[in-house]
Amino acid sequence: MIKYRVQRFLKECEKRWYVEYWITTEVKSPRKRIYISHKKFPTLKEKERQVKKVIQDLESGEIIEKPKRKRLRNKKDELVRLSTAISDSLNIIEREVAKNTHAAYKKSLKKLEYYFDDPDCYLHDVSASDIINFLDYLTVEERISNSTRNSYLKWLKAMFERFKARGWISTNPCIGIKGFREDIQMHKAFCNENAQMILSYLKGEDLQLFVFVMLVYQCFLRPSEIYKLQVKDILFDLKKIIISKNVAKTKVAKYPRFNDSLKAALQKYLEGAKNDDFIISQRRTFGATQTTNYSIGDRHRKVLKRFGLDHANHTLYGWKHTGNIELYRLTKDIKFIQAQNGHSSVNMTDRYLRDLGVIMDDEISLVPLPDFKF
Repeated sequence: MIKYRVQRFLKECEKRWYVEYWITTEVKSPRKRIYISHKKFPTLKEKERQVKKVIQDLESGEIIEKPKRKRLRNKKDELVRLSTAISDSLNIIEREVAKNTHAAYKKSLKKLEYYFDDPDCYLHDVSASDIINFLDYLTVEERISNSTRNSYLKWLKAMFERFKARGWISTNPCIGIKGFREDIQMHKAFCNENAQMILSYLKGEDLQLFVFVMLVYQCFLRPSEIYKLQVKDILFDLKKIIISKNVAKTKVAKYPRFNDSLKAALQKYLEGAKNDDFIISQRRTFGATQTTNYSIGDRHRKVLKRFGLDHANHTLYGWKHTGNIELYRLTKDIKFIQAQNGHSSVNMTDRYLRDLGVIMDDEISLVPLPDFKF
């Protein structure tokens, strides 16, 4: 025999109701509750209907004790091997993150596992000095750049935070390790004369490559973001582009603007395109199929070679630096440049422009101090 009572909250409509019940046996049974959430059943009618269903299930014996879920390995006092933690976590996050993100996690963690080369290495034995030595090993042996080193540190820091959340370790050994200063000059900015010469040539000879370069140069988009860009993301009336967090490399939405000149080029290039078409597709035009068209880079290198420019340091990404330098020269407006780049703070923009060499302390000191009114 089941005893039950219904708790309703008629005056507080957003409060969840519940059915409280006891199963009467020789041994006194504990009290149990079945909650009826307001989010799932927002109206009184829906709540009452659900109450009747719960009571019917109780009387028919359909509600039984749910078996306890099998817990994953997360006890703090259990020693977890590094290889086991890496394998288990990669399997879990494969369903959670994007394919490229999972590949980045896998690459950094597998290299770490190979570096230790010990199947009996336990996770809690990995220290900050081990992480630093591992990064130093990659820097020296694999001759990785500071930027790549910092990327490895970022993925390791995130993964060890996951290990900590699961109770496999008490502290994250990567916390407190500082990244190396990145040399952005590997993507050298174009001088104004060369930039205008190349853009004028592309506009007449290769409209797709011209649009691609201009989206980097004027809207500060990354090549990886442009490949995911669709026609519907371009707001011609507002002269603005929507880069959603699913498209943005940083997973933060941004809305860069473009001028009338680029608007005209985009309209000409996208004539006849559908809203769901990708801006960059095969055969030097737009299309319904997304592609990582590596010919874009090859065509860009051939143009540089045509004008006798070094294509080792002058890359497609270098147009982003070129555009930032030009925008600062024309506006001196760091907030505008921050918004156009999608930077999370003005400090990030300031540091970026200083690395490009366009902001100097001497320049700030030349600004006259105005008379203060007291």
